[in-house]
Amino acid sequence: MRKFLLSTIVLLFWYRSIAQTAPVIAEIRTDFGIENLDLRFRPVIYFISKRRMRREAYLGYTINRTTKIFAHLRYNDYEKKLYTGFRFDKQIFFTDKISLNNQFRYLSPAGENNDNDIGIYIPDLHYNMKNVSIGFRGFIINRIKRLDKISISKPFIGPAIIMKKNKLMTMITLLPDIKQKSDDYLLMALFIFKL
Repeated sequence: MRKFLLSTIVLLFWYRSIAQTAPVIAEIRTDFGIENLDLRFRPVIYFISKRRMRREAYLGYTINRTTKIFAHLRYNDYEKKLYTGFRFDKQIFFTDKISLNNQFRYLSPAGENNDNDIGIYIPDLHYNMKNVSIGFRGFIINRIKRLDKISISKPFIGPAIIMKKNKLMTMITLLPDIKQKSDDYLLMALFIFKL
């Protein structure tokens, strides 16, 4: 498993040369021993460039096995701007092994009007095995000026792999831009540590 993980990471980061955006994300999760609570802190680093760095925090509540809701804070270093909003997760199981996780985020800049609101939809379709899940991830960002004026920037959709080992979960994705049929790729490595 360790060799497979290392080979996958090396291969995907070799493709970094064609990636327009390549964030490395470390997420720390804890529930402080409180049932249904979920606290997450996520520094997002674009290859150690502070100009592209952002930090996110989530405080979540598990409604049931397939549904969670979060309060969401994000600070973008490159904009020097704080966003507040919410995140809603809903997982659908088609079979014991095939699932679709739907993640919806809505963010507004703190202290500003809603001309710069952001809506994000992240669908994850997975085939789940014991310690590995393979499938596809989408990352679709919408700029919301008014309810009747929503523009999609670049929707990225591509392959994803999730590997789980004890309290560490690793997700690697390579998502091409499908709207503009360009050579832009979003290469993302997410490392989740559960305390």
